[in-house]
Amino acid sequence: MIPTVIRLGLAYRDHSNHRECKAYEFTNTKGLNEDIICAAFDKIGNKDVIPYQYGLPCDLAPTLHPDEPTYEGDHCYIEITELSMRDDIKPHQHLVHCDISDIVDAINQDGSDEWFTLEKNIKAEKIAAAKKLLLGEGYMVSSPDNEIAVSITDEVKGDDIAVTLNTTSNLGLAFSFDGHSDCCSADNVGTPLYVEKYDGKLRVLVYANINSEEPSHVIDLSGARNSNRKKD
Repeated sequence: MIPTVIRLGLAYRDHSNHRECKAYEFTNTKGLNEDIICAAFDKIGNKDVIPYQYGLPCDLAPTLHPDEPTYEGDHCYIEITELSMRDDIKPHQHLVHCDISDIVDAINQDGSDEWFTLEKNIKAEKIAAAKKLLLGEGYMVSSPDNEIAVSITDEVKGDDIAVTLNTTSNLGLAFSFDGHSDCCSADNVGTPLYVEKYDGKLRVLVYANINSEEPSHVIDLSGARNSNRKKD
């Protein structure tokens, strides 16, 4: 059977054991047959699911992700209480959430594109918070993507600034500073300071003007060679 309407019943149970149920309908514009739809939902089984992960309606659960802050024991999990299909009626427009093919695709790849973006952002926030804590305690932080993070303390005002050294390229060292960037990059991720060896000379490129693509200063460090030291 190729259903024209797929109906899902969802339920949310809060920390007080209060259960709220709601029904939703889905179109089937791509003509998925009943077996394909059932096979996808069989992958979920009877376990509680995170609706946002699969593009399901999220209006019952108060949060989208398990790592989001909750209040009084609230959570992001729902139960699927009903899955039924009809091929002889049209969907009720006020109950339609989306096309069932979007849900099936998300289940088969273990998450929608929006879910993976949220996962990435939350992971980045957790890493940033952990990095900030470690830097505040005076630790040096390195990462698998060849970045080293340290904290520099202002000896006058006493506040700190996070500095990241990127060693990915063997052509030079790129420095990023919290609150600073360069003309061609997003805030906080640009590299206003770059050290390289070019044409036999070690030099520092400084991008002190965020509105210019060209370096404001190019400092030749040839004068700092050991061979240039004056002997007493």
